[in-house]
Amino acid sequence: MRTPRVARVPTASGALPLLGHAVKLAHTPLPFLRSLSDGGDLVHVGLGPRRAYLVCTSELTDQVLRDARTFDKGGVLYDYARETFGNGLITCPTTCTGSNDA
Repeated sequence: MRTPRVARVPTASGALPLLGHAVKLAHTPLPFLRSLSDGGDLVHVGLGPRRAYLVCTSELTDQVLRDARTFDKGGVLYDYARETFGNGLITCPTTCTGSNDA
């Protein structure tokens, strides 16, 4: 049986040991976020001991928001954002939009 190949997600440049990209994100958030698209359509960002994957194109963003079967909305960061900001475009689970369209 063949194992499917999994594409490697590039890591954003400039990570610090133990802190990852948290310092850049805290001190210069907009320039840091704008620079991420240089790494590709999807990039890995380290936030201390946590990992985050950020989407850098409008096409992939649309796919992530619409395809709940492939892109699970969940995890610690998602739960924290939902508790903090309530249901919104990003934090609303599929059931609150009434759509499961892919």
